Formats: sequence, C-alpha cells, structure tokens
Amino acid sequence: MSYDSFLRVKGIQVTQSKREEAFYFINHHGLEWHYTDWWVWRSPARDAFWSAFHWTTRASDATLGLKERCQAVRAARAQWSRFLSVVIPWEPTVPPLPSP
Repeated sequence: MSYDSFLRVKGIQVTQSKREEAFYFINHHGLEWHYTDWWVWRSPARDAFWSAFHWTTRASDATLGLKERCQAVRAARAQWSRFLSVVIPWEPTVPPLPSP
C-alpha cells in the first residue's frame, strides 16, 4: 500500500516531509491502495494523506479554471498540514537479543 510504503521510506523524517515528495513518491512507485485503507486501518493521518493526494491531483488538472485549481491547492495544503500534525512516524523495531 502506498501510504504504508511512504511512511516506511520516510521513517522518522515523515513529519518534515513535503506534499510534493508524497505526490512524486506515489506517481513514481505507483498508486497502490486496498479497501483496508478506508475501512479497517482508517485513521486521521491516513485520511488526511489521501485527501491531500486527491486535492493535489485535482490542482494539477489543467482543464479546471484558475479559481478551482487555487481552491484545490489551498485544500491540499490544509490537508497536508493536518497530516503532519497527526502522523506517527514509523520506527522499525528490533527484537530483543536472547538472554545467555
């Protein structure tokens, strides 16, 4: 899934990432989502991430008028800042060493 892959790639620095990085990551590595993104693993961070992606895609649509594209950019920025405020960075865990 693209959301989880993005979190793993960015790791602890996800709170300092930019919306353009996520958009490039998804466009470069492909959009992969599963129904569990919306129903099972639903969280405020995941919702904000996908909403920011949706508004960024809409803002890049050249067939829309200037007003609609500007509104989409503002909405994407708002969703991305919401994502950054609620996301919990993914940290790899290492199992404990066996006791001697």
